[in-house]
Amino acid sequence: MDSQADPTPPGPGQSLVEETHRVRRPLGGLFWLVSLVALAALVVGTTFISHSRVEDALRSSASKHLDAVGMKGVALEVDGVNVTAKVPFGRDVHDVEAQVATVAGVGFVTSQQVYRSKAERKACTNLQRDLDRATDKRRIPFVGVTARPTPAGIAMLKRSAALLKACPGATIIVGGHSDPHTNNFSTLSLERARVMVAALKKDGIPAARLTPRGYGDEFAQPGDGPAARQRNERGSLTVQGG
Repeated sequence: MDSQADPTPPGPGQSLVEETHRVRRPLGGLFWLVSLVALAALVVGTTFISHSRVEDALRSSASKHLDAVGMKGVALEVDGVNVTAKVPFGRDVHDVEAQVATVAGVGFVTSQQVYRSKAERKACTNLQRDLDRATDKRRIPFVGVTARPTPAGIAMLKRSAALLKACPGATIIVGGHSDPHTNNFSTLSLERARVMVAALKKDGIPAARLTPRGYGDEFAQPGDGPAARQRNERGSLTVQGG
């Protein structure tokens, strides 16, 4: 039977016995349940903190490596030793994956192409369609059999430059074309491509985004009349990889 509390203040000896008695009293099941839950939470919390520190260190190492190789602006998500790279539109996701995979401690690498804003997403998603509209379905006209764009062609290139500025990650194949009946059509087509690249650069598009290609008569439309031939003396803008 449990002892009753003494209404009078106990002496030092009684106080010691009473305290010892209470400490050793069997505890209820609820106490043990709460204790086990608290212990489990402590273990889980400690493990989570440990994993979080490892992930933070891995993210930091991978980010520093990407910065060092000139791939800034890539956000990284780390789950254990697995890394997901969120790559801005226009950058090669495979190159980023390959660089992240070289970082010590990284397990599996995946990537996602991302846009910087909703406006950029819209501009890039519709870029080829908008370029086709701006260039009369990839028919930028030139003066006769020269490498000089017509006034209409110059206006098309200016409209195209504005579209390219709205989607700064896109890279473009700048194609020059000619008619098979034109002398030196292969050389002329490449010269046209280079002239268009120069015009786009003048309007603020970096050269690194523009790849000139001379297609010669590879995509010439059939026809022998002067009007049909003139349609082949043209330039085109094509989104790379689109």
